[in-house]
Amino acid sequence: MAAAIQQQNAQVAAGQIGQPPVPSGQVFQFTMTTLGRLADTDQFADMILKTDASGRVVRMSDVTRIELGAQNYDQSCTLDGRPSVALSIYQLPGSNALKVAGLVKAKMRELQRVFRTTWTTPSSTTLRPLSRNRSARFARRC
Repeated sequence: MAAAIQQQNAQVAAGQIGQPPVPSGQVFQFTMTTLGRLADTDQFADMILKTDASGRVVRMSDVTRIELGAQNYDQSCTLDGRPSVALSIYQLPGSNALKVAGLVKAKMRELQRVFRTTWTTPSSTTLRPLSRNRSARFARRC
């Protein structure tokens, strides 16, 4: 199963068929498109694991239950040497990172009121947008 997932869930540059340079007389040029990375359980369930000489197909959904989940659920968290809780939030493909970050921060403020406690967010991988002045200085250095 792992081999089927690696082979069929790949991001590839598809390209074109009949793209120059081609032999003379080549009339057609076809653009190839691919699905790319699989995004939902139906796409994973439809993966082909095996075919036989008579054309029978064994799909992923025929042999297992499909669900999307984290790669690893193990976490051990401390903050300033004391046990703590970490909340990992992953951005979905195609979503706006700044909008996601804003929504997460708003939800955390709401939850702080509900739980009547305070907490800190010591690390964030969210990039702040550069101000016009700062981006000009950055561009000059590059």
